[in-house]
Amino acid sequence: MDHLFGGVIENIKIISDKFLEDIVKVYSEWEKTSTIGNIFVGIAQFFKIYVDYCNNNENAGKTLTELVKKNKKFKEYMLKQEKEAGDRFESFLITPIQRIPRYEMLVCSALKYTNKDYPDYAKLKKAKEMVHEVCMSNNKSMADFIGQKRKLELHELFGADINLLLPQRNFIQEFSGMYMVSVNSNLKKECRLILFSDCIMILIDMKNINRIVYFGNTVFDEHSFIYAKSDLKYYKNLIKIVGSTK
Repeated sequence: MDHLFGGVIENIKIISDKFLEDIVKVYSEWEKTSTIGNIFVGIAQFFKIYVDYCNNNENAGKTLTELVKKNKKFKEYMLKQEKEAGDRFESFLITPIQRIPRYEMLVCSALKYTNKDYPDYAKLKKAKEMVHEVCMSNNKSMADFIGQKRKLELHELFGADINLLLPQRNFIQEFSGMYMVSVNSNLKKECRLILFSDCIMILIDMKNINRIVYFGNTVFDEHSFIYAKSDLKYYKNLIKIVGSTK
């Protein structure tokens, strides 16, 4: 279970139960001077545990895949539970990750409809800052996880052509619908550019055979640079990237 939930799911439940208990108590005894901002401020410091859960997401996915492949009874049990729940188990695994952005939206909404002279305004404003900080950490962890996952996927496909597992080589973004243009022949090839922290990998879309193939890469170093090219008859916004190949 720890491999699936990062060893923190029980703590997340404790925090959630305490938060719900405090909110319900305040609303059941609501007065003109009652506040909820202090509840968020008091518990927001514990929200960082969601980041730990998020960081375990990749390990959880691998564990679930292995269990389904190797354990027939577990697979049958999962299929039954997913049918009853009306959704895949993976969807429930990411539910805690979605909790912090929802808390942030709740605090922002409460702050929006709270008068500035009300006792809760300053507390809600502080709570907004604290929850936003955790939300940013959570988003960064998820972005890092997605980037690492994509880097591994690309390495499995093109690792024979370029080593994508170098520690300094981090996935940043993928651009599709791009074109490589030959200035001399005016020919173009549809391509994908995969941007890493230290290089660009170029892939060619071979639509006639429904495949994506490796074309080449440009590695960035202290001598690399990018400059704009003059527009051609049929193409605009052209750039040239100068680097090395490794």
